[in-house]
Amino acid sequence: MAGTGTIGAEIWEQAIDRQDARACCLAPFGRADERGRSGPPAAIERGDNRADIDRDTAQLALTDVVAFFLDHRIEAQPLVRLLGELAALSAGSKPSPMLKAATTRHRSPDPPIIQSVKGRLAAIMEFRQKTGSSRRAAREWVARNIPSKTTRRLGSVTPSAVDSWLSKWGGERPATSGDGREGYKHMRAILESRKPTEKQLKLIMATLAESLPAPESK
Repeated sequence: MAGTGTIGAEIWEQAIDRQDARACCLAPFGRADERGRSGPPAAIERGDNRADIDRDTAQLALTDVVAFFLDHRIEAQPLVRLLGELAALSAGSKPSPMLKAATTRHRSPDPPIIQSVKGRLAAIMEFRQKTGSSRRAAREWVARNIPSKTTRRLGSVTPSAVDSWLSKWGGERPATSGDGREGYKHMRAILESRKPTEKQLKLIMATLAESLPAPESK
């Protein structure tokens, strides 16, 4: 049986190996404290591309997550590969198949977060109806009060488009399931429990824009 000194040495060597592996995995991506944390607001004020800011911020956050996983001996290789993909995109390299869109037989659907936000806006239209507005007035109110930074990411939002989202994902028997339906259900539950005022509804709609991906720079 090995002595306690030998066992202690083996554990120490394993710890060094893990630390080396951690350093090797994270070295190409840099550490958040070394790269600085001026943050998105400062970068936006400088006029930097918002999509680049989102990607770099995500890379910094993911680097910290990978470091935590490696420190606690949690499998992290898939995240390390994802970090490599983000770094490659930042460097201007073509994405690998890992980041290519899945092939579908139909028109490419909206990203899940876009569908979710549209479902939430449909729930707001429905809530306006339940609080006294006609269907037409409710859809026009939503389309009119969607912040411009939201429309830059969703595209043109017309009253008829908002109405179609409610028809698609709303009610007890939606025409379609998926992320739009889930977004609708979550927002409906919030609205029914909190009964927000018109001013609060506008604030909710403004907040939704923060979850959307940055629009394509021109």
